[in-house]
Amino acid sequence: MAFVSSGRPRVSLASDSESPPHHDPLNSSNMQIDVDFAMDFDDSCAPTRLQHIILTLRDTLQTAFNSFGLCHLYPCCPSFEPNKFILSSLLAKTCPTILPLPYPFPNMMIYRLMTWMNFGSNQKSETKVQCLVKDVLQADDFDTKHLEGFSVRKNLQELDRNVGGENFTFPDDWIETSVNINIPMKLNSKESKSYTVPQFYYQPLVELYTSDAWLEAQDNIQKLPKEPGCSLERIIAGLMFFSDATHLANFRTAKAWPLYLYFGNLTKYV
Repeated sequence: MAFVSSGRPRVSLASDSESPPHHDPLNSSNMQIDVDFAMDFDDSCAPTRLQHIILTLRDTLQTAFNSFGLCHLYPCCPSFEPNKFILSSLLAKTCPTILPLPYPFPNMMIYRLMTWMNFGSNQKSETKVQCLVKDVLQADDFDTKHLEGFSVRKNLQELDRNVGGENFTFPDDWIETSVNINIPMKLNSKESKSYTVPQFYYQPLVELYTSDAWLEAQDNIQKLPKEPGCSLERIIAGLMFFSDATHLANFRTAKAWPLYLYFGNLTKYV
């Protein structure tokens, strides 16, 4: 706080209370330096004069670190012990005991698996981790020695290089062709670059009731003995089931897998 007052030039050092030379951090008060001075100036040179300044200094106090690595930091020296009125029974005397790994899991294998699931990407759902354990880790042919020197990038490159499909054999009714895909080169631009995918195999879609399996089943039904007193025509009722994931929320990953039913007796053009 600064203010201007009249008086003769003087410099003084004062404190709020008389204290002995020994510094007690819990009983000492704020130190105040009072500097009062004045200088004569010619009124033509300076319209005002700085005559009196009071400068207040506050010393912070930091206690020693305890066994927990904690300390108190006060903006000024307190006038009493803050913990004086706290019962000693309420103060902790020991550090909490943390059990060693793999707590709380039964073994290190499960601990590492759960740690991998809970950290990193949020796409590792409970179902996916359960499938990893069942289909990979618990498989009869799983061997950790096969993973020595394993590299995800290297194996993906090997998969990309196998474009010839030497290990695949397609029946004679499958047709081989090439597919051209136009890839846009710039955003909001009509320019595109064509990429050709060679050795694309496909089979023309046919009606379900014209397939060999359908005709064979239909023939077997006609050969069955007729029911007594029944003159109805005997036919096959083809039921086709399929399912696809459906999002249940706009901003979450909740999904449902509804089951769809379609009659194979109907043409696909209906």
